[in-house]
Amino acid sequence: MSEHIAGQEYLSIDEAAQIIGWNRATVFEWVKELGMEKHKFLRNRKTYLKVSDVERLKEIKEKPWTAGEKRGSSKNADEAA
Repeated sequence: MSEHIAGQEYLSIDEAAQIIGWNRATVFEWVKELGMEKHKFLRNRKTYLKVSDVERLKEIKEKPWTAGEKRGSSKNADEAA
């Protein structure tokens, strides 16, 4: 991905937002939507994501269709048939 994260296992939400080019709220929305696991560590108030999850979010920003279909869209497809 980038030299900035080489060798790291986790990135803070702030770091992830900066790398992806989103704001913090958007990162949290996507993490919730995709059911990604958030991590907190002792004596640290920040929330972290795995680097692989940040890479997935970056891919979704570049290619939104890789995120999957919107929930509930299969009902509309059934009605159209």
